[in-house]
Amino acid sequence: MVGALSQKALHNCALRMPDHVGVGSVFPLFNDAGRTKALMLTWQEDAQLSVIEFSPKLFPGRVLFPRVWPQTLRLRRSDLPSTEHDSTEFLADLWHFDPWWELKDDRYSGHPLTPALKSSNLPGFDQSIQAVWFTPDLSRVKLVAFDGGRDESGNPQQHVKRFKQEHLKRASGERATRGSGPRPVRNGRSGGRPTWRLRPFWESNP
Repeated sequence: MVGALSQKALHNCALRMPDHVGVGSVFPLFNDAGRTKALMLTWQEDAQLSVIEFSPKLFPGRVLFPRVWPQTLRLRRSDLPSTEHDSTEFLADLWHFDPWWELKDDRYSGHPLTPALKSSNLPGFDQSIQAVWFTPDLSRVKLVAFDGGRDESGNPQQHVKRFKQEHLKRASGERATRGSGPRPVRNGRSGGRPTWRLRPFWESNP
């Protein structure tokens, strides 16, 4: 789709870093307004899982399209930030779109962020959303596709709409009802507000 990048295009794609080239997936983690706040990176060959704060600086160019993959990430794989024990608080109100349920792979079961990330997977709370597209720079959700039933020939149909915050209302309500999502940790250091506890990639040690 012109002017938009689908989550499908970001799944099992070639990723190039200064110290590594491999097949991986990029999952934008976005809030209810559709703004990307972080990226989840997974690597097919060794099941490495990382969550990094989003910045357009991660990519050399502002525009990303499938025809120019493999994409070059502006960080070394060895510099992917480590996580702290309470970093799941930042994920409490974020979503990602993974209809393949990649984190169900047993290789990710021991990662401290896996439970919280599973609770941010949109298809687990609203299966009517069939696809998601992002702006070319991955900064926000641009389009969503809903189940449109089947046509006269029995082929599945989709209704593609420009993203609105109301499109996540059903999923948000379901997550709140289940009570399965991660809960923000309140502490005095942040004045009672959740804080970001992932080390940004630009603060990584050389």
